Amino acid sequence: MRIPDIMPSPVSVREGEGSFHIGLQAEICIGSGLSRERTEELESLWSGFACHVGVLSVRRSESLRPHEAVMGKGAEVSLHEGDEYALKVTNEGARVIGSDETGLLHGLYTLLQMLVPVGAEQVGCFELPAAEIHDAPRLKMRAIHLCLFPENTLTVLEKAIRLAGIMKYSHVIIEFWGTLKYDCLPELSWPDHSWSKAEIGRLTAIARRMGMEVIPMFNHLGHATQSRVMYGRHVVLDQNPARQTLFEPDGWTWCLSNPKTHRLLRMIREELMDLCGPGEYFHLGCDEAYSYASCPECSKKDGPKMLADYLNSLTEELAQRGRRPIIWGDALLDSTAWEKPTIATSRPDQKTHLAFPMLDKRIIMADWQYDIKEAKVPSAEYFMEKGFDTVLCLWDGRNNIRSLGTAADELNAAGLMVTTWHHLPEMLRILDTGAEYGWRGANPGREFNTTGTAALLRRVMPPHPAYEEAGFGQFEVPQPDRWLKK
Repeated sequence: MRIPDIMPSPVSVREGEGSFHIGLQAEICIGSGLSRERTEELESLWSGFACHVGVLSVRRSESLRPHEAVMGKGAEVSLHEGDEYALKVTNEGARVIGSDETGLLHGLYTLLQMLVPVGAEQVGCFELPAAEIHDAPRLKMRAIHLCLFPENTLTVLEKAIRLAGIMKYSHVIIEFWGTLKYDCLPELSWPDHSWSKAEIGRLTAIARRMGMEVIPMFNHLGHATQSRVMYGRHVVLDQNPARQTLFEPDGWTWCLSNPKTHRLLRMIREELMDLCGPGEYFHLGCDEAYSYASCPECSKKDGPKMLADYLNSLTEELAQRGRRPIIWGDALLDSTAWEKPTIATSRPDQKTHLAFPMLDKRIIMADWQYDIKEAKVPSAEYFMEKGFDTVLCLWDGRNNIRSLGTAADELNAAGLMVTTWHHLPEMLRILDTGAEYGWRGANPGREFNTTGTAALLRRVMPPHPAYEEAGFGQFEVPQPDRWLKK
């Protein structure tokens, strides 16, 4: 029996003969190493993969190893060196073993994707094809960066989170563009286009239950408008112009000379860390700081040193919370020294790249190079040569995804980050390829499996009878300038 497509594709698969038969009422025994919340999520996911007619009962078993799960008379299987998980299916049962809780969870996600419904007019039972799988990711950090714009819906965000989870992403970064209701300053959100912490908290909880760390993000330099530059909005100043001194004169960049700016950003960080839950990282943004150090006070100072001192102080503060900062790397690249297609945004009048040698090495560089279409990323090599952990960040071009996904593996980078920006929900359909390169590195098993990703989306989300709530997009006829770039 053929094994269905698994996303991301496992490293080692040995197919067997026959299959394990499962009725509509199924049972799995699990060791003590899977939390109650994740056990409940597994039962819910089983329902989706079982066409919402099959039910899974989870039973704890003290006779199993902590990170082990068995269905039927599951044959023994052992972890090979370097495995995150291993699983074995025979005609009599299935067994999954993980190196830790996440490994067990990922092994179970593979098992779910192997489930095949059987029946004529309607589903009457299920089968798992006989196989032995040994698997582990190439990259430790396999992140997806999600923006919640006022035009998005919580359903779109949930789709992205659930797809990322089942595809074994390790981290989800959530950036709010005037869409989260903060306690510290009401004007940080649009009154009629924002969500409460309770509403967002439900989604961050889903991400954690599915095995991902939620990384909070807030722009700490440019993009202080929390709006795209091309449409001219400013979430704070459009509501309260008296807050102008928190920003540089054009409002695009935070004013680092104002102590109240630092105080406000500190409160924002605290609220986001509480909302997103425990974790190792905080994304500080810091890209495209067009008007950095342009106010009367900031312009008197040594701009590069002020930037370095600022980022180093944030690094130390976050270290006290057990976290490391992530920043976009473009402002640390001299625009006069780097040739296209490398994106570098340190201008001669700002010289923000001069801050780079002064930065704390605990800072993680997120190198977004959307124009690179060959498997060589000089900027990432530069950051790494200078001693910085570096995550390569791709966007919506097919060749860009291939190039950065390959380079992240070949450079032994700290990770790979899929950025989606304003292309959600349509970009949901290529999350599989980002997952594939993060898991398989320079040797992907497949790319751009749109129909497979659509099938996976139907399984991880409740049925959506409403046209607008189904699938990847909110339309069938594409809008002009969409997509996907080569």
